[in-house]
Formats: sequence, C-alpha cells, structure tokens
Amino acid sequence: MVEVQVCTISPLGHPIPHNVINTVHEDNLHKLVWWSGGVMGRADSTYPHPDRWTIRNSPGRLPLDKIGVREITCALKHLRDVEPSCIKNWEDRIGRALPWRAIGENLAYGIGTNKDTSSWFKNILHRGLWLRGSSDSTERCRVCNSACETWAHLWQCPVWEPMWRNFVEITNELLPHMNRDPPAQYCAEFVFLGAMRDEHTLPRSLSLLHSLMWKFQIQDMYQRSQCEYYVINPTKTNTRALRRLMTRIHAHVRAAQIKRNLVEQRGGTITLRGINKRILPIARIGSEGVEWEENMRRWLTAAGAIDGEEGPATATEE
Repeated sequence: MVEVQVCTISPLGHPIPHNVINTVHEDNLHKLVWWSGGVMGRADSTYPHPDRWTIRNSPGRLPLDKIGVREITCALKHLRDVEPSCIKNWEDRIGRALPWRAIGENLAYGIGTNKDTSSWFKNILHRGLWLRGSSDSTERCRVCNSACETWAHLWQCPVWEPMWRNFVEITNELLPHMNRDPPAQYCAEFVFLGAMRDEHTLPRSLSLLHSLMWKFQIQDMYQRSQCEYYVINPTKTNTRALRRLMTRIHAHVRAAQIKRNLVEQRGGTITLRGINKRILPIARIGSEGVEWEENMRRWLTAAGAIDGEEGPATATEE
C-alpha cells in the first residue's frame, strides 16, 4: 500500500493539492502524461504523447508541448515549398545525388557577398546561362569554335580546361590541411558545382574562389558574344578571381581588427577561431594580419595576384 496526496485538477490541468492523504494499492497507480506543467491523463490511454510526437518540418523537431506559433508557422510554410527544378536537372545530367545542403551552406554562410556569388548562382546553379548550342544545333562554341556550345561541352572547353585543371591541382594541395580524404577531380560536378565524392564539397574559402572563377569566365564569354575579336585569356581571368578573393579576405581581416580593438578597449579578449575556420585552408588571420598558406601563396604569386615578398605564411588554426 502507498500513501498518496489527494489533488484536484485546475481548468489548465495543474494539480491543486489538498491536505488529504489516502492509502492506495500499488496496482491502482498509473503514470501520468504532462503537457506544459499540466496533467493530460494516464500515459497508457493518452494520445498524442507530447514526448513521442512532433510536427513535420518544425524547426528543431521539438516535442508537441514545446511547439509554439513560430514552429507551427514554419511547418505550414514548408508545406508550400517546391524543390528547385535545378536540383533534378543537375542530378539527371550528373547521374548521381549531389550534396545540396553543403552546397547551400557554402553559399549562405560563405565569406563572399552577393556581388561575388550571384553570377554563379543564377547562371550555373540555376542553369540560367544562355548557350548557343543544343543537341541538334550546329552553332559552335563562342570561345573555342571547336564544338557545339552546350552544357556538356562547357566544362570541357579546351580554352577553359587548363584553368579548371589548375584549380583542381591547387585544391588537392590544400585539402590535406583540412583532413579531407576525397580529392577533387576534374569532372562536371566539380567544375560546375564544386562537388566532390562522398558528399563532400569545397571548403567555404575555396567555394568562393570557385564562384569567382565562374563570374569572370561568364563575363569573358559575354564579351566574346558581343565582339568576336575580343581576346580571352584564362590566365588573366584566373588572376581577376584571385584578386577579388584577396579583397574579401582582407575585408575580413579589417573587420576582425576593428572588433579586436573594440573588445580590448573594454578590457576583454577575443578569439579569431570562427573566422579562421571559414577562410581555411587558404589563409588565417594572425596578430599581424592575413597569413597565406604556403601553397596558396605560391599560386597567388605565380598568377601575379600577390607580391612574392610578403611575410611568412602558415595554416595553423588559432
């Protein structure tokens, strides 16, 4: 036998204790289900159980008794979400599933601006780039004039191929610093989307460079379409992308320095671990400014985007 205190239940389900003690046999005791501090009923006869059910598409997958107006609004909004057509189009052409979440996170949480990524986003990711050729067209590529200008040809165009193979090479030199096993390969999914094997994508700093290379490549393609005598030089295209990347890195350096000065004036300390994680493996922000990784510095110097006499480089995380 067990002694229990007698309670009544308020309209909101909250127990109101009374100074009455009864003796009850253990077989007559039952577990209760609670909802936001109130009693719903017996656990074996109450549905839905708040700890075992949630609402589809609600952020955080919270239990029912923790879900509020914000979570319900998000869940209802997702009912009208339509998957972008580019996802199916790309997977049909590549022939495998692609790491869309990682690709989207690089775009949403990267170190670039809309000015840097919008050209790749609209023209490549969403396949908005106008190409003169098609499966039954005889229009030649405006750049190389050696094949029909289609999506299948674009990533293999002999004029742009050396630039992208060089990008693959430097990427594979930098990736070991981030313990990435799957290497980058020269293939359609890597050139177009920065996707690698085993659901991996480029780290955010290299993802920005990837978008910038497409930005300036598309600009050159447009100039050629307007003037057939316009000379395309992939080396200069690559240099423009690297210089814009350096501009973005230095902007983060300046912002970090300002933030550090403000914190130190208040007597506090600040760590740069977060921003360094975003710009690795190409560089890090140290006490004296940006420090380029050795292989990245060599590439920048060879492309004429950086002075070879700048200070030492390292990629050690702070």
